[in-house]
Amino acid sequence: GSDDVMRRRKLDEERRRKEAGRKKREEKERRKQREAEQEDERKNKSDADKRRKEEFEAKRKRMEERRKADHEARKRHEQRRLSKEKLELEQQARKDRAELETKLAREKLNKSIIELEENEKNAR
Repeated sequence: GSDDVMRRRKLDEERRRKEAGRKKREEKERRKQREAEQEDERKNKSDADKRRKEEFEAKRKRMEERRKADHEARKRHEQRRLSKEKLELEQQARKDRAELETKLAREKLNKSIIELEENEKNAR
């Protein structure tokens, strides 16, 4: 019977060794798997950060372009308003000058008429 006991002990020992080896391999495999998953998470986070940064930059650029365009539009609008105002002032000035010249001419004419009448009176 002692041979049976020895053999059984030897088999148990071998089975324990194989079991321990299997557990060790499985643990190693699980660790590799975990590290791969963490690496994927890091990569995804990095990609997401990069994408967020790119989107932010694009948005900033669009807003800058819009701000520039608005500024240009306001400038053009102001320019048109000033041009129109200048034109109106020039027209008003021409009108005023024409009225003044007409008034002066009328006064001169009246003066001449009065002088002529004076001269006629004096001549008589």
